[in-house]
Amino acid sequence: MNITTIYKLEPVTDNPNFEGLATLEYDPSLLGRRNITADFFPESRDDWNWEIEKLSPIWQPLQTTGRVRSFNDGPFINLAIPAFSKRAAEGLRDLLTPNGELLPLVRPAGEYFAYNCTKIVEILDQGKCDAKWFREDLPAPALWIHWFAVRPELLDGLSIFRMRELCNFVFVTDIFVDRVRSLGLNGFEFVKVWPFPEGVDYRMENAKRRRERGQKVVSPTGLKEVKGESLVIEFALSDGKITAEEKKAIARFQDELDAQLMIQSLDEVYFGSLEGRSTKKGKTRLVLSCPDCKVLVKKLEPWLNSLEWPTKPSVFLRHGPWDDTAVQEIAI
Repeated sequence: MNITTIYKLEPVTDNPNFEGLATLEYDPSLLGRRNITADFFPESRDDWNWEIEKLSPIWQPLQTTGRVRSFNDGPFINLAIPAFSKRAAEGLRDLLTPNGELLPLVRPAGEYFAYNCTKIVEILDQGKCDAKWFREDLPAPALWIHWFAVRPELLDGLSIFRMRELCNFVFVTDIFVDRVRSLGLNGFEFVKVWPFPEGVDYRMENAKRRRERGQKVVSPTGLKEVKGESLVIEFALSDGKITAEEKKAIARFQDELDAQLMIQSLDEVYFGSLEGRSTKKGKTRLVLSCPDCKVLVKKLEPWLNSLEWPTKPSVFLRHGPWDDTAVQEIAI
């Protein structure tokens, strides 16, 4: 007897090649809520009878930002809302449309759709779950669930859905996962939540799986961890605080970095990606992750030498992840 597997659908967060989408800061709610993201979730998490509002009757194609590569078929919006490329939407349509709404997005390159999942199921034996409930009287929504006690007889036909207990997440079964893999779609993160032996925390199992799997890419020096090393480009500010002109120039530098490092195919050699910038103590720093910092700085050398800035920027090699504060910075 085949046992259905349940996964939580999550954004890819450990590979810059699969960065997601974001809404613009001024995008208002269509339902009179705090913002557009809130429209995809119930107003109250602790109400057992919550519902998801349908948005298609009032939807206007939403403009989004983000460095989404053309091969990314499953980016999230604001790390919270699933989205699908045109290729994914067409290949998964028979699973997606009976269980929610595909809502068009405005993108300068490629068609994408936000997904409003409206299918809600009650498949858990709450009394057996390892969970924190909103109230003692069950049934009740959960603050969290670390071990799911699922009633398998209720899983027939399910492919993509929300659980009544956890309104903020979208779940899928192996019906959905198998289709994604058979179509060769990229950019999906499936976190297994069931089945596990009783008491096994699915989060710990997933963390272990991620450590074992890693995220490797083809770099000029071979197959390497996508964020194994890092690089910092540091600009001294004229009077300690960043001016409007300096901010404008650095924003231009960021765009130029993105243009140089963006790849259009997973078969292309990957050099690195801009993670962000910070300004303090009279300096602005651009931080990049990369598989090999020496290779990255060699690629960027002509661009670095061409920068128009009052003083020569400082460059630091880091033989470790960009977010590890213990990594030594080597000035070059």
